[in-house]
Amino acid sequence: MLGAARTEEERSILLFALHTGARACRRAGLREIRWHDLRHSFASQLAAAGVPLRQVQEWLGHSTINMTVRYAHLAPGSGASLILALEPSAVATTWQQEGA
Repeated sequence: MLGAARTEEERSILLFALHTGARACRRAGLREIRWHDLRHSFASQLAAAGVPLRQVQEWLGHSTINMTVRYAHLAPGSGASLILALEPSAVATTWQQEGA
């Protein structure tokens, strides 16, 4: 993660942020949040918002789309919305709907 820092100043800022974040988590009684956790949340939220996976791939620096595809199940229209077909109003039989 620190390899992403291009200058000594950026490295210092990243180290400060990591140290401060870890201390805040300990004080709040939370588990430590790792850099990877933040990347995963970032990618998940982008996919859920409908950002094209190629764009997510570019922003995360994945060399292949296969690394990014693991977030595809969160994208709109990926099938998660199809579960709504099981809602009681959608499952009601024709005779139940006609009798209403």
